[in-house]
Amino acid sequence: MTYTVELSLATAKSLKKLDAFHRLRIAGALELLSVEPRPPGATMPRGGERGRWRVRLGDHRIVYAIEDDTTCR
Repeated sequence: MTYTVELSLATAKSLKKLDAFHRLRIAGALELLSVEPRPPGATMPRGGERGRWRVRLGDHRIVYAIEDDTTCR
């Protein structure tokens, strides 16, 4: 099953401000998350919203939600 990755407007703006190396690195991580949204090392942040996951990517963090019950056509 492949998942759809959607970015918020604020996230898209933040990505545009990064240099090309970091943008490509994060884009690659997002592509991998679309295939395996719960990779080894992914954690649920303490004290955060339930259902949110976090992946560390160098100095950056990718915080996301997984919607298993939503179907896209």
